[in-house]
Amino acid sequence: MTAQQEIKLLIDIAKLLDKYGTESFERLADSLSSPETIQVWVDFLRKSSSVAQEIGFEQSGKEKHSPQRSAKAELENIKIGDPEKYEVLNSFYDALQSKTVLPTLREIRYFAEDGGLPSVRANTREKAISPLIKSMIPLGISEINSLIGSLRFSRSESFNDLAGWSDIILNKKGRK
Repeated sequence: MTAQQEIKLLIDIAKLLDKYGTESFERLADSLSSPETIQVWVDFLRKSSSVAQEIGFEQSGKEKHSPQRSAKAELENIKIGDPEKYEVLNSFYDALQSKTVLPTLREIRYFAEDGGLPSVRANTREKAISPLIKSMIPLGISEINSLIGSLRFSRSESFNDLAGWSDIILNKKGRK
């Protein structure tokens, strides 16, 4: 198990706080302070793992069916290690969700293509957001800022909206 997987597991456990409450977590923490209890848990986890392997149990495909959730989870994973990248990508993710930027599937596909990112093969805009964000996570912060900066520039120069077409028709672009 990698450190990243351990962090994901701890995050999943922490998410149970909402379900079981702080009191249960406090009792569990007190219980785990005992060496005997720790050994019981270690034995339980090892036995569970070996039984799962014996019966051919595989990790559930829950994340596969929830691509938006997995993009958010991957963003959360970089939050501690690279907070600047997290802030930029999380803001971009939120802007995509609210359709503030790239309001159509076509624009998301063009953005990925123009930015040298893997092509987006989703059939709906909502399903395209996650792969786009995931493909940007490995990039450096300067490259991400450059991509998003070029997006803002290209949007202001876009002729896909009524103002852009008005500028063409009235030849305002040539007068400036």
